[in-house]
Amino acid sequence: MQETDETVFLGILKDDHIFILDVAESTKELKITSPSGTKIPLSAGATGKVFLAYMEEKRALRYLTANGLVKYTENSITDLDRYLHEIEEVRKKGFATDREEYLQGVKAVAALIRTEGPVLAAVWVVGFSSSITDDKMGYIVERTRKAADAISQDLKRR
Repeated sequence: MQETDETVFLGILKDDHIFILDVAESTKELKITSPSGTKIPLSAGATGKVFLAYMEEKRALRYLTANGLVKYTENSITDLDRYLHEIEEVRKKGFATDREEYLQGVKAVAALIRTEGPVLAAVWVVGFSSSITDDKMGYIVERTRKAADAISQDLKRR
């Protein structure tokens, strides 16, 4: 949070939802925030993409075909083939972005915290589109990936 000046969340996948475990709020007067315990739909934004990308492919496809893709905003990806391509790109790149796909006027970057076992958690940075420019988005991607990797390495050493 200190490096990006945006709100950072830590969450886990539980059943078909993402649960926020912890929040480091931006120090800005106007910021994106949500309390610990908040439940987010699995198909929502960057977090959904990152969890679905690293989920067993059959399970991800089963979830997506059973639940469909919700049109949260004008930028939401609702075409299944396009969404599957998007999560394939997330697998390759190691992070997911959300450019006003879940909430209008909000951008996000998410990266998975990896362990030896099943998918454990993700970390994501969220801010208003007006403050997350394209240049800043690149920096946030770098910092989010680095944070997720550091947490993953720390967990592997334990």
